Amino acid sequence: HVIDAVMLPPGFTPPSPDMSIPSIPSIAQKTADLSTLLKALTTADLVDTLSGKGPFTVFAPTNAAFSALPTSELKYLLKTKAALTEVLEYHVASGSVLSSALKNGEKIKTLEGADVNVTITKKDTVTTVMINKATVKTADVKAANGVVHIVDQVLTPPGFSVPSIPAVATSAGLKTLVKAVTAAKLGSVLEGKGPFTVFAPTDAAFSNLPKGVLDALLQPGNIKDLVKVLEYHVVAGELVSAELKNGEHVKTLEEQDVTVTISGSTVSIDKAKVTKADVYAGNGVVHVIDAVMLPPGFTPPSPD
Repeated sequence: HVIDAVMLPPGFTPPSPDMSIPSIPSIAQKTADLSTLLKALTTADLVDTLSGKGPFTVFAPTNAAFSALPTSELKYLLKTKAALTEVLEYHVASGSVLSSALKNGEKIKTLEGADVNVTITKKDTVTTVMINKATVKTADVKAANGVVHIVDQVLTPPGFSVPSIPAVATSAGLKTLVKAVTAAKLGSVLEGKGPFTVFAPTDAAFSNLPKGVLDALLQPGNIKDLVKVLEYHVVAGELVSAELKNGEHVKTLEEQDVTVTISGSTVSIDKAKVTKADVYAGNGVVHVIDAVMLPPGFTPPSPD
């Protein structure tokens, strides 16, 4: 007799094959030593991608691998989505590649676009697999949509570097500030270890100075005045917006204080409004402001 349905015995619970093997993000969630990776994937909005059909091969750095990064570099990555995404995608390849299929000298293209290099060495009965300079500590953790190889270092894409404050200012299009920092010979200072907090005026802010003042400040003979103005925009230490308090006085490298005013969602430094807060660099943080601040008692050089 032909019937149009499958009959299940009373009390029978069918298996759930889709739930028996976790997805790649679920593996990270269930593995204590991958909690930083899970946090990074969440921050970069890659959890949904790596929960998809795939399949994917993921080289998954341990918590210790992330902790081995310089503190400022790790903070920059976790606070800068574009950079974090670039680094994480360098740990992911399309296709499911088990360790047994890896070949010495093989190059594997990642989602970031660049290749990782496979090195396989054998000593006695021990086989060591390396991805770039990272050693695979646990291979072939199978997922429903691919495979995970746990590695002991964070892989860095070719050409990737964590920018210092001058590089961040350049990327943010703060051309006049970069020009002024160069003229004042402060680039090496702001590329240093820091950390620093920089209140960074926009190009329009510099243009709004009284006529001729900017040109005068940029003249080689007025470098001391330019340094004074710029150092009034720099604080030793990293002050993110959430740490600023209304009425707070913050000492600058120029040795005088700027005053923080918070009104609703508007944050002002002296009379300059913060238009973009918390732009992270490897050695500090930048807050973009809409006016150039002049130190108390400062007299700008006279235009020629």
